[in-house]
Amino acid sequence: MTDSEQMKTAAEDWQHYIGSVWAGFLRSHNLHKNAVVIEVGAGFAHKVGLGLAQTGFSGKLYILEPAEQALEFTFLHYKKILPNARIIAVNQTLASWDVNVPEYVDALLMNHVLDDFILHAAASQQLGKVIFDNMRSNQVVCQEEVSALWSGIMNNTAWRNQLTATVLESLIRFIGRTRPALLGISQYESWFLNRNGLRAVNQYCSKVLAMLAWQLGNTVSEDQQMLQAHGQKAEEWLLLDLTTQKAGGENSE
Repeated sequence: MTDSEQMKTAAEDWQHYIGSVWAGFLRSHNLHKNAVVIEVGAGFAHKVGLGLAQTGFSGKLYILEPAEQALEFTFLHYKKILPNARIIAVNQTLASWDVNVPEYVDALLMNHVLDDFILHAAASQQLGKVIFDNMRSNQVVCQEEVSALWSGIMNNTAWRNQLTATVLESLIRFIGRTRPALLGISQYESWFLNRNGLRAVNQYCSKVLAMLAWQLGNTVSEDQQMLQAHGQKAEEWLLLDLTTQKAGGENSE
């Protein structure tokens, strides 16, 4: 097996593994098969889709993704792995004032998105297209561009704080607009960032996830136990049932 084949196999195994974590969350909260779900920022990955597939999902899934090539890739792949579901592609960002998604959804899911949100906010339109049209787990086409942009962000505290505030504001507003019953956001360590000398980015994005938890509530012990059973660190996931937890600026105990 060649190096590229090994990388592809490892990436596929990782996607299935993280998919099983998402399935564990959705099953534990009894997400019904005909639910309405939004996934934000899937990119070229399909971890959330794999998790939904494991639950027998046959509802309506909105994929919110601003990168056209990534959206087309994910849309076609989800049609295959979720044959009984209705897949709706939405080529917008969550910050769009007219974003075409419903209110009152059953689940809002985001897999490893916080670093991408900050990067997207920092990049010019041209650079953003180069990065996000090529950001695949088994490719390094945009490695230099991503590394250079992140270095600039991490070395400029004022800019980083401004970008973070913008991203958090957009996220909170979107959550308030869609009013999900279940909210899931993961931000585990990125192999790509560690490999390219950007471990500080992983550490910073963990802090951003903690900022969200402070505003929205903490993952309850039952979900923490589920994460630990899957070998995941509870602090790298924010899993909330917003029908039972306080939200909107008040940290739940």
